[in-house]
Amino acid sequence: MHRITARLRLGARLPLLHGAAATPVLGSHAGPPRAASLLAAVLALATLSPPATAQARAYAHAELEVRDPASLAFSPNGRFVGVGNDRGEVFVFDVEAARQVQKARPVRSRVVGLAFSDDGSRVLVAGEDKRIAEMDLLSGDVLRETETDKKIRSMDVSPDGRLIVWAGDDGAVELLSSRLMSQDVLESSNLFKKRVLYTAFGVQGSEIFVAAEEGRSAFWGLGEAEPIRQNELVREEFVAAARDHEGQLLALGVKGVSIRVRAGSSMRANAHHKVQLLDWNRGRVVREIGELPDQVRAVAISPDRALVAVATDDGVIDGYSAQETRRVLSVYEGKPADALAFSPDGGWLAAAIDDDNSVMLWEISGAQAVAQGPQVAQRGDVLSQESKFEFTSSQDPLITSFDRFTMAVLDLANMGVEETLSQTVTNLVVSRLANVPFIELVERGAIEQVVGELKLQSTGITSARDAAEIGRILNAQNVLLGNVNQLGTSVTIAVRLVETESARVLGAREIICRNCRPEDLPQAIGFLVGSLVEMR
Repeated sequence: MHRITARLRLGARLPLLHGAAATPVLGSHAGPPRAASLLAAVLALATLSPPATAQARAYAHAELEVRDPASLAFSPNGRFVGVGNDRGEVFVFDVEAARQVQKARPVRSRVVGLAFSDDGSRVLVAGEDKRIAEMDLLSGDVLRETETDKKIRSMDVSPDGRLIVWAGDDGAVELLSSRLMSQDVLESSNLFKKRVLYTAFGVQGSEIFVAAEEGRSAFWGLGEAEPIRQNELVREEFVAAARDHEGQLLALGVKGVSIRVRAGSSMRANAHHKVQLLDWNRGRVVREIGELPDQVRAVAISPDRALVAVATDDGVIDGYSAQETRRVLSVYEGKPADALAFSPDGGWLAAAIDDDNSVMLWEISGAQAVAQGPQVAQRGDVLSQESKFEFTSSQDPLITSFDRFTMAVLDLANMGVEETLSQTVTNLVVSRLANVPFIELVERGAIEQVVGELKLQSTGITSARDAAEIGRILNAQNVLLGNVNQLGTSVTIAVRLVETESARVLGAREIICRNCRPEDLPQAIGFLVGSLVEMR
């Protein structure tokens, strides 16, 4: 079921393409070459200086035969690549060996979403036929499935694997549990009139991004009824989208129309094509890859966020420096690609070529994986070097056991800030902890009643002994207390976890949000809660 058309293992590897121009290697598709011959490409390499910002090269590895491929996903360890096609079939290949290891048909129509479980043993598949199925990788059997009430266009899985989000026609967006049970329906139908093109989880799975064809996009915090941020394009629409593996950077393919007024009051409309790079933490565009030759068909971001792979309708796949937004890598020229994907370690790039019934694989050097675990977001934008959020304490989770326990969260003390700010932060902390399956939170009303009986001010409790006393009355094993402080435009949030039985402080965590705006607070709290509780 596959054919290997180019696998070069003779001494030093021969780069397929690198720099501004080169030629497809053995077995590549028809199309106007960018250099006269393979020899010309090799000679050109000797004179090209490496790109300043992205030392990346692509080596032709294999061409896998898959009829009508539509979607791609790599396993967490990068060993396997999953391919979904227009018939609802899923193929799984061993990447290095370019060998098919599984074929099944878990859905009955075009596969629009594909994701491996965190241990790589299962594959989650979403089909346009309103069906989402979980498939066992080893046997190919469907373990469980569910049907939605709208046609599905996109699907993503939270980093901890506990939640699934799907989006589709008429602005439908829904959250499911890992067992495919409905958890929440986002009130998005009034915001999105056309079909939703793309949805994804962000850093630590605390937020969801949704983009619709009409050019509208929004960010939701889990448990929030309304979007926390919204954007809208003018005379433009989204045509493709992807996120990096950490959920900090989004690449959005955009098609638009520019109106030019000529002499004599005549007007001329010109189409333009670009890729917007959107910083998830700030909720706005920080870079643009503009003046693309044709409409964007697919995009992918390397794990280190150095490269953005862009496939266009003219059949070209190029790599762009995310920092400088210039083309630094020419990958392929042939028939258009419908999907692109980088492996989690950045070592592979895959492209689904529907018109040629094939999946192309390139080995990539210079696009390495970034460190796993809680990552502090960036100041200015995610592509810059300075931190917007800074921990002044350890980031290692205080709670690493998954045994169920009860926790009381006290109102955070307002240290020189408005009470509305400290209350907002408290509510965000409670909202994030409420999504942790092994923590049972004490109701706010019960906490306020006990605080009143003890004649304490709930907004000013800073003593571990008082916190432990409250915890004993409420039968809570642990109590969280802390404070919110502001100095200039920086907001500092500090919390302590107290063991009720001993009144001992188990640990403290503190994060600074620089140039902090209200829309930055959910992200800061997401990082803070990640340093309190280890997620599954």
